[in-house]
Order: sequence, then C-alpha cells, then structure tokens
Amino acid sequence: MDISILNVIRELKKLNGYLGAAIFAENGKMVGGVTEVLGMNFEIAGTLFNNIYIIAENMSKEAGYGSIDLVQLNSNKGVILCKTVLIKKKSRSIILVVEKGSNITLTKLKLAKIAESFI
Repeated sequence: MDISILNVIRELKKLNGYLGAAIFAENGKMVGGVTEVLGMNFEIAGTLFNNIYIIAENMSKEAGYGSIDLVQLNSNKGVILCKTVLIKKKSRSIILVVEKGSNITLTKLKLAKIAESFI
C-alpha cells in the first residue's frame, strides 16, 4: 500500500467520532483502509458510496453546476462522507464514516484540510 494512502488513513483516524475510513481508486476498488465498519463489509459498502459520488459528480456536471466537492450520506448507523482528491496525481475517493452525534461541519473542514495536505 502506498505510503501517502497510509498517511491519509492515519490522519483520518484522529478525527473526533471516527468509525472507519478507506480510499478507493476511480474504478471503485479499495486501495487502503479498514475492511469492516459497524458490522458491514466496508470494501463492498465503500464501493457503493464511491459509485454514488461518481453518479452525483456526473449529474452535477450535466446540470451545469460543475464538479462537486463532497457527498454526505446520513444513515441510522453513522454519517458517511465521500471526497475525491488527487494522491500522487491519481484520483482517489476518501470514504469516511463518523458517529451520528459528531460535529459534521468541523469534520468536513478537517477532512478538506487532510485531503489538501496530500495533493
């Protein structure tokens, strides 16, 4: 696993309310992170969330809004955030799951800062 990916995961683990995180390639394949979050197979679930992000991105562009920055899914088990970044010139999706009671606004700001530090 790429050291940059390991560093991203290490930083995400420091976030308040962290439950799990993984990084996915453009093809939806997991390239690093945890494999289970809240009893679900995160490799499969993360691929689903990555696909939702790609669909939202394409629809946003088609509608004339341009690229999106982040997709947020609220579930009964937690909040799932998906953000696409460049890591070593390769597009990667960061999928982060945090507790429902977490400060989501602060988590989004920290996620953006972490993502920017690895560009």
